[in-house]
Amino acid sequence: MDQLLVKNISKGCLKSYKVIFEKYYTMLYAYSNRLIHDPESAKEIVNDTFLKLWEHRKTLNREVDSIKPYLFQIAHNQCINHLKQASNKLKLEYLDGNVAAGYEITELEYEELQNAINQAIEALPTQRKQIFLMSRNEGLKYSEIAQQLGISPRTVETQIRRSLNYLREKINRFT
Repeated sequence: MDQLLVKNISKGCLKSYKVIFEKYYTMLYAYSNRLIHDPESAKEIVNDTFLKLWEHRKTLNREVDSIKPYLFQIAHNQCINHLKQASNKLKLEYLDGNVAAGYEITELEYEELQNAINQAIEALPTQRKQIFLMSRNEGLKYSEIAQQLGISPRTVETQIRRSLNYLREKINRFT
């Protein structure tokens, strides 16, 4: 059924587009909201997901075997971008707050701090780094990470704690 709808969408059929929209909107919204914990932004992400579907409709027939994973991948990428933007905004607000509180930090110091954080993350052991990034960048819960990697949630918790301790140690000179 979805394959026929995808074929029709690739030809510009709005009725097929509407069917896909109605079929997957709620699932994509629930998924996006679970990742970013922001209902309004989740709605925007889902709307952007369907906008991208329509914008790329001419290549759908060649590139998409199944529409559901395609839509979820677009939404997932949109969520990651949203979280990165929110993270950058928080960093700037933190810096602005520190400047206002008399803890002045230059742009160069900020870049050095950011580089130190990135280098410290890259230096983590492979599995620890993967767990840390799944938690922080993808917003996954410990249980979800454990399930995906086939390890216990306790192991995930331990690895996150060790990662944070290591990062604190590496960037201690900036505090």
